[in-house]
Amino acid sequence: MTRDNGAILVCCGPGYNGGVGLVCARHLKLLGYRPTVFYPVKSNMASICDSLSRQCESMDLPFLSYFPSESHLIQDSYNLVVDALFGFRFKPPVKDTFASVIETLKKVEIPICSVDVPSGWGAESVSPDGLQPELLISIAAPKRCAKLFQGKFHYLGGRFVPRTLEQKFDLKLPPYPGTDCVVELKTQKSTEDEKPDDTGE
Repeated sequence: MTRDNGAILVCCGPGYNGGVGLVCARHLKLLGYRPTVFYPVKSNMASICDSLSRQCESMDLPFLSYFPSESHLIQDSYNLVVDALFGFRFKPPVKDTFASVIETLKKVEIPICSVDVPSGWGAESVSPDGLQPELLISIAAPKRCAKLFQGKFHYLGGRFVPRTLEQKFDLKLPPYPGTDCVVELKTQKSTEDEKPDDTGE
């Protein structure tokens, strides 16, 4: 995806992940992309996320007043969806406002990038009612459910876990290259793609 076709829908939920989504939208704008924010329910971290929301508004980021009910409307308008609806504290099933949102997103054919945990999943398990993104960006450390991620790309971001905590919880975090704050992780899909075919080629 280039900046020329970089229309991105950033879907933000009411918790920590929603705040991350607002920060993501702001950075995408600074990098020359064209994010639109869907933020239907005010965060339970009101003071922080109100500030983040105002920052996005001050940068003239558009906010959707309603979520498109048809998946083709999303596909016709955007090149990528950022899923920042629910994070690792979420416990299935999806309820209320977000149930129809996730059902619509499950039908879109453009790539979905989930933040930390794909929405609809628990931190330790996959839910058939949740999203199946092409890209997952884990924050600080991959959650247990990431072992069951079937998408093509998985990145770990957030080079800020103290060594003492990494050892205490036996996180086994991968080394980050150079001074990078992001590292690519292996997925089931990428491992399968690397396997030689039956001809040995």
